[in-house]
Amino acid sequence: MENKTSTNHENGNEANRLLSNGWISVVDKLPDNFQSVLCYTHIGNIVIQSYSLHSEQDDKWFKERFTHWMELPVSPSFL
Repeated sequence: MENKTSTNHENGNEANRLLSNGWISVVDKLPDNFQSVLCYTHIGNIVIQSYSLHSEQDDKWFKERFTHWMELPVSPSFL
């Protein structure tokens, strides 16, 4: 019988490896207008956020909440 804890740990490690390669600092670049992205918060959470540029105030709001972002992965239905 397969050890589920080991499998979950291996899957988590693979996910971490994939995520570690695509993070973009909000200092370097912001997402495209109306782009939904994964965002890393200042407290260490990962959330999905839609980015809408309307003003410099919106840029400031995004940068105050998130340190990094990355494009959403391809949906499994497209693999």
